[in-house]
Amino acid sequence: MDITPAEGTHTGTVILLNGTSSAGKTTLARELQGLLTDSYLHVEADTFSRMMPHGRYDAATFLATRCAMNSFVAVLAASGLNSVVDTLLTTRTWLKDCVDKLAEYRVMFVGVLCPPDELERRERARGDRRIGQGLDQLPFVHAHRLYDIEIDTSQASPRTCAERILHRLETGPPPAALRQLRDSPFLHDEEAYGWVLMLGSEGAGVRRLQNDLRSLGFDPGLTDGRFGWRTEAAVKSLQAANGLQQDGVVLAPYCYRVDPGLAAVGCRPLLLFRSRPSDGIVPLLSEPFHPLSIASTGASTSYGATNSVSKSAPLIS
Repeated sequence: MDITPAEGTHTGTVILLNGTSSAGKTTLARELQGLLTDSYLHVEADTFSRMMPHGRYDAATFLATRCAMNSFVAVLAASGLNSVVDTLLTTRTWLKDCVDKLAEYRVMFVGVLCPPDELERRERARGDRRIGQGLDQLPFVHAHRLYDIEIDTSQASPRTCAERILHRLETGPPPAALRQLRDSPFLHDEEAYGWVLMLGSEGAGVRRLQNDLRSLGFDPGLTDGRFGWRTEAAVKSLQAANGLQQDGVVLAPYCYRVDPGLAAVGCRPLLLFRSRPSDGIVPLLSEPFHPLSIASTGASTSYGATNSVSKSAPLIS
């Protein structure tokens, strides 16, 4: 189905909120809905995750729901409907899918930031998140380092943050972050970790994975850049050895567990998932965001009070 906007047609605006779990995206989305003059539909990544059968996690289906959400948002925009989307783009695969489907629309890409200590405080207060879940996502969700605007929810109330986004939307230059990302080296570096790799994947990223698996003592078969059953078996063995779910899919948790081992055998680390200086990608704000070093001010805020999601949600959600 072709959902590319036709020339001269009215399309909807998308406010795309990207941040870790407990960063305050859902609360911020609701504030924006109350402030915006036009009607904006609220689209949540958690809603798509909850479509999965209760108590059963199928990696391929779960991963596909994230791409399906991007398609849904594109259909809304093509239909002239506005939306506020709260999501977390923890893989290059999801980010590229989002860029490919939405870059031709008017999309305000918002980085929803929150320091580690405040994330943990919110997780403890909510009681429906694994403690440390947001911290685990931090090195990945903002790895591309490019937004139309960045908002730190520990620094101001939801209302104030929403007003800043609205001001940028109404008075700032046309949003351009997604279009800039479309041509960025970050989304064209096939060898870097951060892409979703699983049975059937092919290319430079799989070839690197196979070399790394062999360096760590797990036999993936031929180093041919094809993710076949032997590579899947090697990934599952590595996951078992590191206490990970044995689904044969390479995602963010894999990177955390395997990184020290690769350093020990002299391989380049997995956490080059973040943009390298040569990428030439910098935030649009004058003060860059450093996700692992920002400190909380202890500002009085009220984020996440009404959020609800299963305690058994995967680490990557």
